Amino acid sequence: MKPPLLFVFVCILLVVFAWALRRTSSPRVSSARTVSVGRHAFSVEVADSMASRARGLSGHAPLGENEGMLFIFQGITSGPFWMKDMLFPLDLIWIRDGIVVGTTENALPMSQTGFLLYPPPMAVDAVLEVNVGTVKRLHVIRGDEVH
Repeated sequence: MKPPLLFVFVCILLVVFAWALRRTSSPRVSSARTVSVGRHAFSVEVADSMASRARGLSGHAPLGENEGMLFIFQGITSGPFWMKDMLFPLDLIWIRDGIVVGTTENALPMSQTGFLLYPPPMAVDAVLEVNVGTVKRLHVIRGDEVH
């Protein structure tokens, strides 16, 4: 092969390899859907694998007013949440068996708090992250149904 043709071939090969690697790397979410808390609906990204839950909204652009991320766990967990690499604050809605069991308002990015952890009020099987101020604005309270 001539050197210029070899260069083009190698460049194409690198692009294909990078594309394939990106397609097989852990996705942020496995699916998207609508979740309702009380009477208010959110368009959510779903994090239901270990990799997608670990990444969460880290590095994500700010959410729209009715957007969020729903973390779904295989069983119940009492593990805390952290705000590593977050670019904006959030409200956390802690869920168990389709019922809000508590909320955490104004969870700040680690860049502002250090290694601050946000524990659930009890063991949960899901957590909905939404824009800061949403819990207060929509009057989300313990006992609200989640669908």
